[in-house]
Amino acid sequence: MQGKLAQELTVNVSLAQAPEWVTLRRILSKVIDEVPAAREPLLRHMRHEALSITKEDQGIGL
Repeated sequence: MQGKLAQELTVNVSLAQAPEWVTLRRILSKVIDEVPAAREPLLRHMRHEALSITKEDQGIGL
């Protein structure tokens, strides 16, 4: 578009807010609730891959 009708649209969606990531966090949280022993290995692998599921990310936290 050009001229007076032209508009710039910028959309920033962080991974923490992406619907797929929110769903994955919810699923992981339920698995951790069902199998508490899975928490430490999961977090260890996430740290190794530099992933984060924390309340600071507006997530549910694990």
